Amino acid sequence: MTRRPRETNFEISGAPLRRDEFDRNHCQIKAAIRPRDRVEDMYAEDLTDGSLQMPRLRRAASHFLATRQREALYAQLVQHQPAMCDADHVTLVERWSRGEPDAKAEVAVILQQAGLTEFDIEAEAVLNSLPTLIQLEQLQAPKAARRDKALLAIALHRRMQAQDQVLRLARDDNCNTGTLEGSSLEQPPSDDQ
Repeated sequence: MTRRPRETNFEISGAPLRRDEFDRNHCQIKAAIRPRDRVEDMYAEDLTDGSLQMPRLRRAASHFLATRQREALYAQLVQHQPAMCDADHVTLVERWSRGEPDAKAEVAVILQQAGLTEFDIEAEAVLNSLPTLIQLEQLQAPKAARRDKALLAIALHRRMQAQDQVLRLARDDNCNTGTLEGSSLEQPPSDDQ
């Protein structure tokens, strides 16, 4: 029998992932919840999928919003500093977005002269980004629900297994004693009744 080479990439929920990234996260999740059987392992796979997809969506929203903030700041600089050349506008926005203190101070002064603050830039960016942010949030919501459902399903599965084991032990104990007296188990109704 020939062995196929291990794939380095595969897809989960339509997004390509590196196999080692999935395996590493799956091992961590399995170590945390310690699946007892294949059913719980399937839920662990669902948890792994969500644990990889949700941060990507959050990062996408964060990067999208940061881009819109740079665009909003650029628009304010063009409007309130028309004497500044376009290359200087771009350079100041880039330096500001990297968090350089002198650029942040220069932008604060320019915005203050226009009666604005960085919060106004952020608000404009959020408002301009709402349709995309809402879409990204809508993509995250079912993943969070699926994660929560998987955790609940594992707990329910374990509870059912524990109850089944208690019933089995009680049944075995009753079979060994030859009686059902004193047992808290009730006989199921028969069709004759």
